Amino acid sequence: MRNNQREICHYRTYLKMYGEMMQDLSVSDAYIAKLIDNNGLDDFETGLRKLIEKSPKY
Repeated sequence: MRNNQREICHYRTYLKMYGEMMQDLSVSDAYIAKLIDNNGLDDFETGLRKLIEKSPKY
């Protein structure tokens, strides 16, 4: 496990941002149904990681 403080800060920032987005989306029954039909949390976590890695680093 890498312990680069800048990378940790980067991940923390985007996890908070995606967390806020998920709170907004959690109000939508249609979105929740879409998540339920997904093939599991591993796919979501993989997607979240890809989004974070693609996001610009400061």
